[in-house]
Amino acid sequence: MEIKNLYRLIIPIILFLSLSCIKDKSVYPFGYEYYMQSWPPAIISQGLGYPNLDLPPAGQRASALRAAKLDLYKNLHDLTFNLPIERNKRLIDLFSCSENQAMKIEIETCIKSFRVIDTIYHSDGSVEVKGYIETNLLKKIIRKYL
Repeated sequence: MEIKNLYRLIIPIILFLSLSCIKDKSVYPFGYEYYMQSWPPAIISQGLGYPNLDLPPAGQRASALRAAKLDLYKNLHDLTFNLPIERNKRLIDLFSCSENQAMKIEIETCIKSFRVIDTIYHSDGSVEVKGYIETNLLKKIIRKYL
């Protein structure tokens, strides 16, 4: 008789513990779509490049422009991968597992196709480049994989 009473106590506790281990979607009512709505329509940044003084003047200008575009790419990359995707997650957190590597490659390709808005050549030989990427392209890629 005592064993039956013991089972009556233990079984509900085991059921409760096993059900509490299941992830409840209602705890996180907002999915990645909710957070993607908060993204700006475009990610805008700038890059600055300085000339290589070992080159002739035309090469200095070209190297400064290339350095400015690389700096712009790096800044856009950092801004893009820090966009929120869930409550405590950033976009970069999605790429910790090997399943999402294809998505990472597509997003990096999207970032590399940034558009230059303005190029400013300064008198000291440095170059400032402003550019942007549209977040609609990023959203399409993320929706394709998630």
